[in-house]
Amino acid sequence: MYSMDNVFSKSVKRILECSRTEAIRLNSSIIMPEHIVLGIIKEKQNNAYSILEKMNVNISQLSAYIEAELIDYDTSDYPQAHSINDFAVSPKVTALLRNTVSEALKENIKVADSEHILLALMQNPDDYYASKILENMNMNYDNINEYLKNNKFLPKAGADFADDEEDEAPFHSNES
Repeated sequence: MYSMDNVFSKSVKRILECSRTEAIRLNSSIIMPEHIVLGIIKEKQNNAYSILEKMNVNISQLSAYIEAELIDYDTSDYPQAHSINDFAVSPKVTALLRNTVSEALKENIKVADSEHILLALMQNPDDYYASKILENMNMNYDNINEYLKNNKFLPKAGADFADDEEDEAPFHSNES
């Protein structure tokens, strides 16, 4: 068992809680990467949402496409790798979250924020349905990264995260 409490900002933790809520709302037994994107959209108060807006992504259309894909998606036999507050996440979410941390570390940022989720999502767009939708909306890894650099959007490490803070969104491995 391991904890990722200190590698994600409060904003990312709120997004993950929203993604859990979205998975439940859409009758999913497991959190998928698309639920994370819905979490970004529902939370609204995060850098990723602002970037989507500023890059002219039709957010309601993005949400509708993802929801249409997930509404009848059977996740009952989908393999799980970890859990968020006892709610299963797919191996793709585990990979996405690892890549999110890697994206932050590339910028020497120790606490990953929501913009790093976007970068991780677009790193391998063929891996995620939501990435393919974003690509169709003229989003890609390079233009997000360029936008972040041009707008000095990347925050200082730990900008909204206190080291001594206890947070309620731990990640636990199911492996012993």
